Amino acid sequence: MEKFNLNTPVLFAGLTMALTFLVHVFVGGPELYTPLRASNLSMVEWSTWSVVWHFVSMQLLLLAVSLLYLARSRNVGLFSFVFATTIGFALLFIGYGIIDLDSIFLMPQWIAFVVVAGLMFWGARRS
Repeated sequence: MEKFNLNTPVLFAGLTMALTFLVHVFVGGPELYTPLRASNLSMVEWSTWSVVWHFVSMQLLLLAVSLLYLARSRNVGLFSFVFATTIGFALLFIGYGIIDLDSIFLMPQWIAFVVVAGLMFWGARRS
């Protein structure tokens, strides 16, 4: 856990992920979570949906905090985990967009994850 100078691309990746978290909560919540909560899903289905929603919220927040930490501290294991998770999120949105929706632009969340991964890649090359 060696300290090093501020890695600006990774800092911007962290800020982008923090913004992604806020959009998820304050835009996605009213757009997706609240209407599904009011639907006629069974209690088990609704509870499962709630757990998944809040798990994603927690993951986005933890990714943002991790990236902000990584902007000031070198930790190859944490960096690799965050990078792989970010790529995984991007691929999920792209894959489901292509397979289920015939368009990657109906769920454009992948763009935020690609931007974060790109900033991380740039930051890794600078350090």
